[in-house]
Amino acid sequence: MYPTLYHFIKDLTGIEFCLAQIVQTFGFFVALCFFFGAYFFSLELKRKEKLGWLKPQKASLPKKEDKQEGWQQHIISLIIGFAVGYKLLDLLLDSCTLAADIRSYLFSTKGSILGGVLGVVASAALIYWENKKAKETPQSNSTDTLIHPHEHVGNMTFIGGLFGIIGAKIFALLENPDEIAGVFQSIDSFFS
Repeated sequence: MYPTLYHFIKDLTGIEFCLAQIVQTFGFFVALCFFFGAYFFSLELKRKEKLGWLKPQKASLPKKEDKQEGWQQHIISLIIGFAVGYKLLDLLLDSCTLAADIRSYLFSTKGSILGGVLGVVASAALIYWENKKAKETPQSNSTDTLIHPHEHVGNMTFIGGLFGIIGAKIFALLENPDEIAGVFQSIDSFFS
């Protein structure tokens, strides 16, 4: 098995695509399994709803009284946009050097201020577009809405993935009890 997508692409085509070094093959295919599993599970729930086996439920949503309450989310979005742009532009420009040791790069202070500014601009444009779309959408005074079964698939997939990874780690530690001390030492060194 290839350790990264870089090795797979290079072996298959002979092309050295350095940025693919950051994608670990095993994690990539696990993520693909979750994505396709959620997709087909959603299709199955929609099919069963059409057959009448499952029914949507009414839910009462809290009424939005003031649109100014979302400014905290906008600030967080802008900060995340800066952080992603700060790291991503530098990584794209120097992918062969930085992708080889991606973990140390991501947890360092290295990055591109220009990329951070572009990330903030992209986030601001997205916020503007979402606000404009929300103003154009007619809103009723009713706070009751129907929630269909397939709308829960994202939450179910996230919970399944999270506890699957935690369970796999616990099982691996139970199979190799000599590694348990190493886990606590790495946690201690992280906080030191």
